[in-house]
Amino acid sequence: MQFVLDCSVAISWCLVDENDDYANAILAMMPDCEAYVPLIWSLEIANTLLVAERRNRITTEQSELAIALLQSLLIYVDEATDIYALSSTLVLGRQEALAAYDAAQTDALPH
Repeated sequence: MQFVLDCSVAISWCLVDENDDYANAILAMMPDCEAYVPLIWSLEIANTLLVAERRNRITTEQSELAIALLQSLLIYVDEATDIYALSSTLVLGRQEALAAYDAAQTDALPH
């Protein structure tokens, strides 16, 4: 199975004070799935971890464990996010009334 992985779902696996049934179900499926993310996803994860560290929600060590978890999963970064931003992503956003960022996530699946 292939799907687009949202940062908010993945980050809930990383933050010790979050427990989300939907996100946990996705994590349980991950060994049998391929997840695709837009190019900006890694920056979103990094920023969320930094903010969580600064707010003392997690330690640096917990961030490192979270990164190790994410890197162990089949998560493919759509290197073409930028290429499609002003073409198919924009069209998809118009058609589905999505924000460009949400359309980019949807557009991240293999073309």
